[in-house]
Amino acid sequence: MSISSFCCRMKGDAQLRNEDEIWAQLKALNPDDIEAVNALADRIKGHARQIPKDTTNMWLKGDETNSIKALEILVELEELTIHPTIEAYAEASADKKARLMYLAVEQQLDVRKMLLKTLRQMLQDKSMVPQPIPIETIEEPPLPRRFCDEAYILVRRLLNYSEDEAENGLNSDAFLELPPEERDNEIQKALATKEWTIWITDTDMQD
Repeated sequence: MSISSFCCRMKGDAQLRNEDEIWAQLKALNPDDIEAVNALADRIKGHARQIPKDTTNMWLKGDETNSIKALEILVELEELTIHPTIEAYAEASADKKARLMYLAVEQQLDVRKMLLKTLRQMLQDKSMVPQPIPIETIEEPPLPRRFCDEAYILVRRLLNYSEDEAENGLNSDAFLELPPEERDNEIQKALATKEWTIWITDTDMQD
């Protein structure tokens, strides 16, 4: 066995051990232990992003042949490309900076289209969202809502990204307090606006 083959095998074995450890930690996790939750989440993110990060570095710093190969792979990595390309921007050479941001934005737009395609289908669903089991410590139970109401709130949040969490919460509660007929009217009015039409009726998302 060559040294390179041996190194690849060792790296593969380490990868499997890492994954096994992550699954073991996840199964043993106490969800109320915030510190443990955050630590495991960081480990999973690091594990998932390592290869896209290495591929980005190969594109930015590798020789011409490997750089071309890495770029072709990055284009196909979908949402896994977003974080490593953004993180690499500060130290990238001037000729690569614009392309890094192009890749990140293109992948982010694709993710938004995937989200909105499902939310568009959800907007047609007027069945009720199952209510959670009441918890004594909660002062006010959540307002009853249909799946289409949830979809409206979520699409509105995606398209009104400058709205802070408090404003979003107030506007969402005001919408949910309306009678179902008025909520239907609000949904239809939103769907008729240019901002919503661009995303919800995009031809790329047609079934």
